[in-house]
Amino acid sequence: MASPAVFFIISYKKSCVSKWNLHGKSYIAEKLKVHESTIRREIKNNCDKRSGEYNPELAQRKSEARMSSRNHFTKMDDAMIEKIDLLLYEGWSPEQIHGRLKFLILLKIIFGL
Repeated sequence: MASPAVFFIISYKKSCVSKWNLHGKSYIAEKLKVHESTIRREIKNNCDKRSGEYNPELAQRKSEARMSSRNHFTKMDDAMIEKIDLLLYEGWSPEQIHGRLKFLILLKIIFGL
C-alpha cells in the first residue's frame, strides 16, 4: 500500500469511487486496494461543497488545482553545488548555507534574477 503522502487517486479510480459510493467506503477501499482513510480523505477533499455529492470530474479538477498551487522544489544545478562547495570551504555552517540559499532562491522567484 502506498504512503498517503505520495498516493494520489488517478482519474480512473476517482470514477470508481463515484460508482461504488453507495456500497460504502470500506468496500471502495477493498476494491481499489487502498486504506479506507484514503477514500474518506478523497471524498472529503473533493466532493461538491454545495450538493455534497462526489463527482469524479470535479474531484480531478480540484486535485489538479491543488497540485499546481504547491511549492515546487528547486533542483540543484551545477552552479548551486559549486556555490555550496565554496561556502563550505570558506567555513560556513550548513545552517548558514541553507539560510543564504533560501534567501537567494526567494530573490530569484520574486525578481526573476
